Amino acid sequence: MFTTYVLFCSLITGSCTEAIDTEGPYRTQQECRIRAVEMAAAISTVSQEPQRFHYKCELELGRYDYAA
Repeated sequence: MFTTYVLFCSLITGSCTEAIDTEGPYRTQQECRIRAVEMAAAISTVSQEPQRFHYKCELELGRYDYAA
C-alpha cells in the first residue's frame, strides 16, 4: 500500500509545503501517481502564485491486506 505526498513550492517566495493525501492508501504506485496529479491540480486551483510540484509514493511497511 502506498501513501501519496505532494510537496509544492512557491516560485516567488521559495517556501514549500507538504500535503499528505487523506483518501489513500493505494494498492499500486500507478494509483498513487494518479492521486498525486489530482492533488497538484486541486492545489493549483486555490493557489494565488505559481508553484513547482514534487510527489512521493511511500510504501507503507508492515501493512497487510487480507482477502475476505
